[in-house]
Amino acid sequence: ASSPAAVLTSVNRETARNNDQCMFVTVWCGILDLGSGRITYANAGHNPPAVGAADGRVGFLDIASAPALGIDEDAAYREGTTTLEPDDVLVMYTDGVTEALDARQELFSEDRLQTELAASGLRDARDLAGRVLARVAAFAGDAPQADDIALFVLRRGPAGLRLASRLSELPRLAVEVARLGREHGLPEGVVSDLTLALEEAVSNVIRHGYGDRPDGLISVTFRATRESIGATVEVAA
Repeated sequence: ASSPAAVLTSVNRETARNNDQCMFVTVWCGILDLGSGRITYANAGHNPPAVGAADGRVGFLDIASAPALGIDEDAAYREGTTTLEPDDVLVMYTDGVTEALDARQELFSEDRLQTELAASGLRDARDLAGRVLARVAAFAGDAPQADDIALFVLRRGPAGLRLASRLSELPRLAVEVARLGREHGLPEGVVSDLTLALEEAVSNVIRHGYGDRPDGLISVTFRATRESIGATVEVAA
């Protein structure tokens, strides 16, 4: 199978056959392009994952939903797409998270999950998962839970370049800074100043850090918003 919809269609067909006990399973299946951040996905009755943007916005991937696997052998599964921008997070979870009950039999709910993700301000995947699970546990208290509570957080790293320790790589750096400047609507003067500063920093790493050896690697990562753009230059491992 070459796509999420094809994967779910194939697995559903096998699951539904000879299923005398009417068992079923919910599945969210996605394929991530590591270069572009584009995710192609299909959903077989699972909770819609949340996407947290670097600017604090949170939404749910609530399209492309279809029946759980094992119910209907001829069920049709369609696909949706989204793109994770640098520093965005994808949050997948079991229904035990949103359906966690407190002592008053009130659900934690998708609304509370969305509010928690938006308010966290955390971009580290491990820290974000830990915070959400701690909030769910505090909400539920000692109330018994009917479902498992599990969370998976995927964060796309910041935009960046890996440069060889050669001065001939500097044009690649300038092109990337210009692209980020256009993408975020930054003034030409800011882009020009950053380009000059980074070219100086990278040149110093090449000449003094690597002693003009051409086999070294330099990592340049960027963090850009509509108001500013920052960069970090490091010797790559």
